[in-house]
Amino acid sequence: MIKYIIASGFSAAMLLNLASPAVSSEDVAVNLNIDSNRNYYTTTNSLGATSLVQLAYQGSFKTQGIPSHGGLVRSVMSGKVNAETLVTAAIAEGRVSPDTLSDKGYLDLVNLRLRSFRNF
Repeated sequence: MIKYIIASGFSAAMLLNLASPAVSSEDVAVNLNIDSNRNYYTTTNSLGATSLVQLAYQGSFKTQGIPSHGGLVRSVMSGKVNAETLVTAAIAEGRVSPDTLSDKGYLDLVNLRLRSFRNF
């Protein structure tokens, strides 16, 4: 019985380790857009969604009213901080471009990363 518990725990740990690099590997978010003349262009956010949330967790947006560490987790869980509030703070700090606030894909990724706090 003990061997079964140890083996299943080890297997679960290995699966989590294999999945984590793919989930967390992110440096730059590039978005393909179409303007009114049907021309394609890209916008680049030099700060990916995971990095943005990590910076918030570390306290980089405290001056904008975004708490750090446990305060950020509580604010996310209570609905006080979401992707829009975090991106607005990042825009004010010059970390992302103002058009990021209208980028639904980027906001969805930030929300996904913020929701991961609910697993704490």
